Parts: sequence; structure tokens; C-alpha cells
Amino acid sequence: MKAFAVSFLALTACFSPIPQAETTLRPVSVLAPEPMDAGAVHARPELAIPATPITDVVDALAPNPPATISDGSDQPMAVNCRGDDYLRDVRRPQQCVDTGCLVSIGSDRQPRVLDLGTAGFQVVATSATRTAWVRQNGQTRVLMVGDGMAAPKQVGSMVSGAATVLFDGDDVLLIEAVSSSDTQWTRITRYAEGQPESSRRLVMEVPGSVRQPRLVAVHPATGRVWALTSVGLFFSAPRTETGAASEVPLDRTTAPTAFALLPGGSALVAMGSAVWLTSPPDSAARLDHLATFPERSVIQAIAPYGTGFVAIASSEVFILEGAGPIRRVLGRSEASPYSSTEPALVVSGRKVLISTLCLSWSSYPGYDVAVLDPDTKTAQWWWQAYPSQWDVPAFPVTRANVGSNSWSSVEVHRAGSGFVTTSLP
Repeated sequence: MKAFAVSFLALTACFSPIPQAETTLRPVSVLAPEPMDAGAVHARPELAIPATPITDVVDALAPNPPATISDGSDQPMAVNCRGDDYLRDVRRPQQCVDTGCLVSIGSDRQPRVLDLGTAGFQVVATSATRTAWVRQNGQTRVLMVGDGMAAPKQVGSMVSGAATVLFDGDDVLLIEAVSSSDTQWTRITRYAEGQPESSRRLVMEVPGSVRQPRLVAVHPATGRVWALTSVGLFFSAPRTETGAASEVPLDRTTAPTAFALLPGGSALVAMGSAVWLTSPPDSAARLDHLATFPERSVIQAIAPYGTGFVAIASSEVFILEGAGPIRRVLGRSEASPYSSTEPALVVSGRKVLISTLCLSWSSYPGYDVAVLDPDTKTAQWWWQAYPSQWDVPAFPVTRANVGSNSWSSVEVHRAGSGFVTTSLP
């Protein structure tokens, strides 16, 4: 596969001047032992269940100064992040001039047409080499998968309702929202090696709706699929087995808001301001209370981190390692460029990447990423912490509507290490 592929689906390149702002976090005495390097996913240790839930919270942050850039004049402009203007020098393919199209753009900045026509396109997933999208053909919605190198493949037809996709190796997992009268449920279907209808197998059909794509995940080792719906938390049999989905009993008085899978197969579940740990799927189902955040906090995203986890709660970022305490490592203030933190996290080694949404220098909405390094107590933008956008680890898909001098209307989807765009004529 050529280096350009959709494998380069992720964080934006900008050609604007680069701000030099850096935030220094005050050091704090940490009660936990010296933290382990998070390392590879399979090397991360499982969490230890404390005798009592961890509630002690300490601050390890300082006020974050606003980032500034110069537009070429003597007056700097105060901004929050750089915009998605990497399309400035990318020209619309000729065959897309008079019709809508779906295009992948890799590290060579050359657009490759994935799909072409007057039909509407909705990108639902990206991976290292592939993109999945829904094509509207009259009254029919079909799921397509392609890599920009060969002709796209039609995987299956769709029911009405929201849909998204997960890639599990060569397999394609289709997640559909289904409704009937007053009932809502979620259906997940596996298409082995991305082959069409004849290869499909129902993974699970569970009550409730999934509010966002990040609330469905597949365990890479076992292929077990987890789904956090509006009703509860469910998990399937491993990819090589069949059987009905199992439910993890949750407290019905507090709605679950986030979850994340651990390498050993357990899951972190956030409900309100509390974090719980499930038992391994093959043992008796139970939840252990792990930690409780400050009152009125609402946990929006969570990810494994070393011997603990990192979480976004009410636009503040917290890290728990070992026996605690919970460290508040990024705050929100009126002067902070991180004040509009989005609930999206990625952990790479001991760096924590946080997606942020803000108003860019070029006057259209843009996405950027803050990088926390708890060991050095610093917070930076990704372009300060990494040599180029292609070095940034894979990040959950984000979207921005942008325009440029060669595209009349463009929607951008980012993940992995590159870009997929849809455009209108």
C-alpha cells in the first residue's frame, strides 16, 4: 500500500504562523508509587481495586495563557487553535467539479476519489487503510468500504436510522440504531473480511440507543464487542464464538456517560462523577467502585493510563495512577486556550492527547489537539509536541466544516493519519 493511503487520516496540517505559548503546570506531591510507562497496549497492567473508593483530588495545574499568532502585521491575534486549512493547496479533482464526491487525502497531499456521483455521502469510519461510508441511492442506503486504490466494495444495505462502523482487523462491524413505535435498540452485525451480505453474522441486538460512536468498542485480542447504550452496558461473545449478548448490571439511578476497555478485557464505566470497574467478562458480572470525582463533575470521556486512567470531567482533565490521589492536570478558565475541551482522549506512552474545538485564525471552526505530559508537567499544542501532523498518534474521528479557494463546500473527517473529505458541487 502506498504511503499516502487513508492510513493518514488524522490531525490537521496548517500553514499559518505557529504560536509559541506553552503552559507549565505546578508540581504536586503524588501519593502513588513511581508510575509505570504505559507502553504497548498489551503491556498495561490491570487496575487494582482499592479498599475504599479514591476521592482525594489535588491540583497540578497553572492558569493557561492564551495562544497568540501574528497575521503578518505588528499586532498579534489572540486565538485558541489553528484551523483545518490544509486544503488550501489541494485542488478539487476534475471529475468532482460538477458533482458531489468523496475524496481521501494522504501525506502526499494528492486527492484520490473514493466515490463519485450525485448521491449523498456520510463517512462513518476510518482506519489505517480503509474508509467506510453510507451512500444514499434513492430510498436505499448502502454501506461502502474502500481504500482509494481499488474500486469500492458494497458491504450491505441499511435500515433507516443512525449508523456507524468499527473495523476489527479485516472484519467490518456495522452498528445500527433501530426503532419501532416507542422502542429503540442497537443492532451490531459482523461482515467477515468486509465481504457482502452472505458473510454477515449478527453480533448482538440490545435495547437502547448509542449516543455517540465512541460508546461502542471492540477488544483487539478477543474481538468481543462492547456497547454502552441509553439502557445499559452490554458485551458480546468473542469473535470466534456465537451466543447472546451479556449485560453488566448498572445502577439505574445514574445514567452511564463514558466507558473504556482495558487490555485484560474489563471495562471502565463512568456514571455521573464516579468511575467503576467491571469484572472480566468470563467471571461473575459485577461492578467495583474505583473513584469519585468532585461534586457536580460529569465524566465525559475516559481512557486507560498506566496503572490508572485519564478522564475529562466538566471540561477539566484528571489523571489517577495507582492508589491516587486524583490529579486535576488541566483546568478551564476564561483566559485558557483549552477552555472548550471536547470529550475525546488518546493516550500515547505517557502523553495524553485531548481534542479541542475552538475558533481558528482563519474565521471558520477548526479542531486542534492539546498534548499533556504529566511527567514534565507541561501542556502544549500537538504541533509543539510533535515534529509534524503525521507523527501524532491515531485520534478519534472529529469533523469540521471548512472552505478553501478550490472547494466550494467541504466536510472533513479526521482519524488515523490523514483525511477524508466530502464536497458539494
